[in-house]
Amino acid sequence: MPKIFIADDEHPWLQLAISALSPFGEVKAVTHIADVFDTITTPLYMDDPDEHEFDLIVLDNNMQVSGAGIQALCEMRELGDKTPVIIHSSDLTPMDEQKLAKYNGVFVRKKIDCKKLITMVQEILAAK
Repeated sequence: MPKIFIADDEHPWLQLAISALSPFGEVKAVTHIADVFDTITTPLYMDDPDEHEFDLIVLDNNMQVSGAGIQALCEMRELGDKTPVIIHSSDLTPMDEQKLAKYNGVFVRKKIDCKKLITMVQEILAAK
């Protein structure tokens, strides 16, 4: 079963995303950007890119700090992690859009029904 990591500091959105994504795999959820770095990037600094063992990572871009999700994506890629990343957020700055393209992430705008998020998750997991 695929392992999906999702991070969002807005509890209603997080619960909605967990419910939407649970049929596609085992979901681990966190609500703080520090937990993203602890779970995803810390093992990469320890020269163990497979340590976090997630098949897909879904990040809000504005957890506690604007651009936090993109920052995590950039750090992951610079450390050699190629895990697919979806930035699931209400908007992106032009600079964040450039970084998203450079670091091979996918942007899905937050919507109340999660249909686009579900479709993107299905596509990414099917390609693995």
